[in-house]
Amino acid sequence: MRKRHNFLCVKAGGEVFKGRFIIIQLLKSPDTKTEIGIITSKRYSCSAVTRNRAKRRIRESFRLIKQRISTPVWIVVIARKMMIEASLETVKHELTDFLIKGGVIEKNSSMPE
Repeated sequence: MRKRHNFLCVKAGGEVFKGRFIIIQLLKSPDTKTEIGIITSKRYSCSAVTRNRAKRRIRESFRLIKQRISTPVWIVVIARKMMIEASLETVKHELTDFLIKGGVIEKNSSMPE
């Protein structure tokens, strides 16, 4: 997801889940694709290297669990400052928990290898 309009649609009509490392906004997709948008502002970190590392962690976490997503959804993920210290596994676990709470992933669905 790259268009400002899409981010605003998710912000206006989506569900919000706040965690220790990330904030997630979910909106059922009007089309048949699941898309993710990632926000890491300068308030997160002044260093571009740190912001890009956070985006890579979020993208990789999403890649590992996207096969479990049952309904098309738009996801906006906002990195929080605590994520600087978080591991990939921790971010993936928090992302998965929020997607389960949002009804996008089945709780008992198996993890693909």
